[in-house]
Amino acid sequence: MAKPVLVLVDDEGASRHALARELESRYGAHYRIVAFPSPEMALARLTGFRDEGVAVPLVLADHWMPGMTGTEFLARVKDVMPTARRGLLTSWGDRSTFGPIREALAVGQMEFYLPRPAWSPDEQFHRAITESLEEWWREQGGRFEAVTVIGEEPSARTHEIRDVLARNNVPFGFYRSDSAEGRQALARLGVDQPAGPVVALFNRIVLVDPGNAEVAEALGVDVRPARSAYDLIIVGARPGRAPGSGTTSGSRAASAERTWPGGPTSRPGRSARTSSTATRPPRWPPGKTCTWWV
Repeated sequence: MAKPVLVLVDDEGASRHALARELESRYGAHYRIVAFPSPEMALARLTGFRDEGVAVPLVLADHWMPGMTGTEFLARVKDVMPTARRGLLTSWGDRSTFGPIREALAVGQMEFYLPRPAWSPDEQFHRAITESLEEWWREQGGRFEAVTVIGEEPSARTHEIRDVLARNNVPFGFYRSDSAEGRQALARLGVDQPAGPVVALFNRIVLVDPGNAEVAEALGVDVRPARSAYDLIIVGARPGRAPGSGTTSGSRAASAERTWPGGPTSRPGRSARTSSTATRPPRWPPGKTCTWWV
């Protein structure tokens, strides 16, 4: 089976070669890295990949290119490779891309943007790439799904459920309720015209339009504080701080955090509405020391 292809488009030769080397050094064992000097050449080859049945998880493009901007190119990629994740490459300090980025994100011409690597290895750059690839594999069903979410898109409630699961590292898959896969899943679960998102768990529990606490409880997570009384409650704890750190020895303390247990800066670019007394991000399956308040 052919390796999935990561596509890079940049008209500047030195920049293109440097980016290709950076991608090859980290992902070359499992992906084929293909770089193009123009959007037109990339679109032609993407059409060939599609006809050959070659998977393209990710397309990256510079913005300021002659003949076609990066956002215009990425918008056209959707017609050729509808499942590919699309990212715009920016340069540090280049304010000229702010407007095009906002417009492109607003109308769905791309999924994300990221600065070019500032050094090698640039772990901030690779974190964005890895998370994008993880999202692509999840959408393709290429990993274990502890939870399957079926719902409308766009939908605030569907997004919130997916966000909570992602924040707490629960592997899940998502299917639009109006897609062929979504309709098949609903029929398989025996759910007809649900009032909201449907959440199906690995243990055969099926929830229709559940609250966050219902989902957590179905996964076996404690959803109530372990004690009935505390000496101190910390609301909005600083990232990475253990509950009660700095308090008198022997006092009972708990913390409540709107994002996830590591704090709002632990996972840039994501948001959630979970709180916990854990001192580090919980890993699924949950441990006995973690309380998930939702």
